[in-house]
Amino acid sequence: MSETERPDSAAPRAPGRRLTDVAMASLFAHGDAAVVVIDEEQRVQLANPAVERMFGHSTADLIGRPIDVLIPERFHDVHREHVRWFLASTEVDRSTSDFRDTIGLKRDGSEFPAEVWLVKAAYGDGLVVSAVVRDMSDRVRSEEALRTALEHAERASLTKGEFLSRVSHELRTPLNAIVGFAQLLGMDELSEDQRDSVRHITRGSRQLLLLIDDLLEISQMDAGKLSQSLEPVDARDAVEEAVELVRPLAEERLITLDIDGVHGFVLADRNRLEQVLLNLLSNAIKYNRERGAVTVTLTRTLGRARLDVRDTGLGIPAERLDDLFVPFERLGAEATGIQGTGLGLALSKRMVEAMGGTMDVQSSVGEGSTFGVELFAAEGTVERHEAAGEAAATVRMPADTARTVLYVEDNAANVELIRRILDKRPGVQLISTLQGRIALDLARKHGPDLILLDLHLPDMSGEEVLQALKDDDATAEVPVVILSADATPGQVELLLRSGARGYVTKPLDVQDFLSTLDSILWTGSP
Repeated sequence: MSETERPDSAAPRAPGRRLTDVAMASLFAHGDAAVVVIDEEQRVQLANPAVERMFGHSTADLIGRPIDVLIPERFHDVHREHVRWFLASTEVDRSTSDFRDTIGLKRDGSEFPAEVWLVKAAYGDGLVVSAVVRDMSDRVRSEEALRTALEHAERASLTKGEFLSRVSHELRTPLNAIVGFAQLLGMDELSEDQRDSVRHITRGSRQLLLLIDDLLEISQMDAGKLSQSLEPVDARDAVEEAVELVRPLAEERLITLDIDGVHGFVLADRNRLEQVLLNLLSNAIKYNRERGAVTVTLTRTLGRARLDVRDTGLGIPAERLDDLFVPFERLGAEATGIQGTGLGLALSKRMVEAMGGTMDVQSSVGEGSTFGVELFAAEGTVERHEAAGEAAATVRMPADTARTVLYVEDNAANVELIRRILDKRPGVQLISTLQGRIALDLARKHGPDLILLDLHLPDMSGEEVLQALKDDDATAEVPVVILSADATPGQVELLLRSGARGYVTKPLDVQDFLSTLDSILWTGSP
């Protein structure tokens, strides 16, 4: 076929031109990147149309001018030296030298961030350098916007954590009086109606306390500050502990609780594992049918141990299973009268994952649901924890030995609560003050056997009081127990490292508090 017979759809190939030459010429003429070719004197020999769009100089005006015209004056010396070094390289075909974070200069005097690649090539008897320039203004703005957003998010996360810590303290302080006095009432001779009223007060305050704890835990997880200690945990011990806590709730609804084949150890944080099990068992009871059943089983495979909590409830539709672990999502349960916040499962799943495990759910509508927790299996032994009430009951107090306790607290209700609690220990004399400085004087004067110290005082912080006590030879050996509504793990660790003998979180558990008190005053234990 002759050239005149070539179809219109087939473009003729220019004689002597390679396809790569055509492509490069097209990119040079129509590309977004500015291309400037300079000689060994660093003068412009060639520029493409993008140079005019980017820098504001016409290509004709640039020919023969120093490349400095496109660079801010403060960078001239550095740029010239770099190009001389680049040209002096023995590798003629050296491909690129990457200038990042370079600054370009427009004709109107404005500057912009740029990326520059230098490409060296032989031309005639000498060398030329092609500078390929990209305007990075949009990317820099995007990165700055992202950086600003991240800073805002970090500040917001910090602010949220501080807010929740303050709210936790403010809520726990009145709860301390509610829970404490309710427990004291329960120890008195009451009518059945009065005892029932106390149970309602205690149950409601405990539910509120759990909500506060859950919010604080979620906040700490979001901030990556969740503290835990992984160790071999006896799975049956943990399950039995959780089952005993939910047994009264199960008995109210005539639901049977069964532990089947749970033996062996798992690698976990014991407190976190018990909290997870408590959440799962509570849900299995609350969302079960009357006279239903809840079964806990354990299976081991290839170094893993799986705890399953199975109920005989109504089950969950498959399309709603993913929503179970979304915070505050209750799948419409708020309309049923069943109490809850929607935080338990979300919190439990994060706790399990933090321990290196997984949590999943299987459910059949009309038959029930099974929540599974899979952790690493472990070998070892874990000592069983004695109940706090039993520990307190075993202490024998010498009848002829008096003890003095100094309580530093600015909340009158909390002072009255401790006074009423210490009525259970006739050998203890209570001295109280609401100011830290007065407490230091009282400690030197009376030489108490124990100091109970709140952290939020009107004249100085509890941390400052503790430090002053430890720095004074007259009081340095007096055991100090912190009584505070601040439940953050970091705060607890800080005070214990600073010399506190113990840390009791408000609201007080009366039996636990008495156990701590007895161990220090009469047995000398920490």
